[in-house]
Amino acid sequence: MNRLVGLSVLAVALAAAGTSAAQDTGTTDIKAAEQTPVTTENPVTTTTEQTSAQATPEASVTKQPGDTHVRIVRLSQVQGKVGMDRGTGHGVEPATQNMPIVENMLLGTADDDSYAEVEFEDGSAIRLGPGTAVKFVQLVTRASGAKATTVRVDRGTVYVNRERTKPDEFTLLAAGTEKLTVSPATHMRLELMGTRMALAVFSGDVAVEGSGAPMTVGKKQALSLDLADKSGQVELAKKVEEGPFDGWDKDAQQYHERYAKGNSLLGGYGYGISDLNYYGSFWTVDGCGTFWQPYFVSASWSPYANGLWALYPGAGYSWVSPYPWGWLPFHSGAWSYCPSRGWGWQPGGAWIGLNNIAAATVRGTPAHMPGGILPKPPAGAKSSLVVSNQSPLVTSRQESPENFVFHKDSAGMGVPRGSLGKLNDFSNHVAQHGSANSQVYMAPSGESSHWNNGAVYHGPLSMHRGSAPDEAREAMWARQQQAAAANGAQPHNGQPAAGQLDRHGSQSGQTGAAGWQGHQPQGAANPNNAGWQGRHGGDANASAGNNHSWKNNAEASSNSAHTWNSGGASSGSGHGSSGGSGAGAGASHAGGGGVGGGHPNSSGGGNSGSSGTGANPASSGGSHK
Repeated sequence: MNRLVGLSVLAVALAAAGTSAAQDTGTTDIKAAEQTPVTTENPVTTTTEQTSAQATPEASVTKQPGDTHVRIVRLSQVQGKVGMDRGTGHGVEPATQNMPIVENMLLGTADDDSYAEVEFEDGSAIRLGPGTAVKFVQLVTRASGAKATTVRVDRGTVYVNRERTKPDEFTLLAAGTEKLTVSPATHMRLELMGTRMALAVFSGDVAVEGSGAPMTVGKKQALSLDLADKSGQVELAKKVEEGPFDGWDKDAQQYHERYAKGNSLLGGYGYGISDLNYYGSFWTVDGCGTFWQPYFVSASWSPYANGLWALYPGAGYSWVSPYPWGWLPFHSGAWSYCPSRGWGWQPGGAWIGLNNIAAATVRGTPAHMPGGILPKPPAGAKSSLVVSNQSPLVTSRQESPENFVFHKDSAGMGVPRGSLGKLNDFSNHVAQHGSANSQVYMAPSGESSHWNNGAVYHGPLSMHRGSAPDEAREAMWARQQQAAAANGAQPHNGQPAAGQLDRHGSQSGQTGAAGWQGHQPQGAANPNNAGWQGRHGGDANASAGNNHSWKNNAEASSNSAHTWNSGGASSGSGHGSSGGSGAGAGASHAGGGGVGGGHPNSSGGGNSGSSGTGANPASSGGSHK
């Protein structure tokens, strides 16, 4: 299958989109590349599907005098194929980590092992499992300063975590008929499968209003109902059954709990703090003061050398950093150059919204960069996504089934969040030798006690440090056998010894290899890497003007104008970008079921809250700029 080179692997899933290629070489010289038709092996047609229960969920959104609509929230994790409609007129386009989300935007994941996480300022997070589509119907700041969030769930699986958050408003609108008010200190899961809705509350409580009598679902309770049943009958159980993606959700929650604590330099609880704490640390240097710096960088590294310009109507192009920690340092504070250590970030100042380059503060200029480091927004570009690579992007990666290599000047790019332990020792080794190695293995997400209970066949894989324990090898073997059976292949009898399976899940004559990694393409430790590899950048659009047609094979959503495609194929009407040269990046997502294994938890994330300075996006005034 053809794919858009130099962008995220998501472009494979959005091959129906037509593009005009553009390049940004660090100047405003935007060149249009020749459009090349995309053909697919299994083209699909675009259809519009509806559930039997249609309504106008936005009608139940609570509006108050003095509401301001200038909030932005963070797409903090992207794994696999994730699409977003930013209202640019291009329909659904590839979504990458650190993209801002504003009111009325759509976000969706493909069916094949794709996941996303969104962080909010008040500490809340919403996570999307495979085959999920949502719309951010309301993102407002009340006159009192409180935040009000309303998310419409059209299909799929979402997790909401509001534990240890502020008492802001958080509402889900499910399938056009049900309104779920999520209380603070609540952790829950919502599944929409055709006309069937299932709500599980792990902690806290959720008030449900809609087709039946209003009720509250409390801790460790589960509610299910058929939305097509006009009688309003519901089933309420006092036990929550484990879901196939609960392990992934729990891993993400534990990561934030461990790393989201602020300090006197960063301020209080804020979105993006988890990643700053995991991927870097603060340093105090004579003559330069105190600043935060990512691990694995030298004095020649630049924070603005690689990135993506994303167009937001009414605000212009916003700079999106590819780095897993790249949220707060590009929306607040200032970058300063210290001759003895290189670039570092100092928190403080006002919150910077979408127009985050024009308002950026940079102090100091290294001798080898007399023109400064700030990139220039595209001038006259027709594309709504433009990749900017002033120099090749360095990425740390899994270079063999058992070996992960940290590279100098990767700045954490490619390093899965949380699962490889403390990074400072690796960073010190990289500073001395240029690289560092760690033994790793792949295993299903979640606790090892659950790896062989059936849920192992679903959900993403995660990377772990060390040698693979027996239960991990058994789980990966079982997962590959299940995938082989699902694909019509003959499962192997018995269980292999270490080394019998290669990293793609097939039989191998090699000895000494772990062989339990699932399909983990070389260089694909971070599935968000591929979109940033081109030496000179390039067009990142994947748009077809087909009214948001990312068709999904499952029964559809309450939003008939937006269907989502999980097949990675198209009607053949689109074009692919020829810009960007890959540099050996993992260019395809290893999806699904075990043979495709998936990727480790991708970089990014962090708990929500105010910025490190206590400011919030509303402080930018009456626009997103």
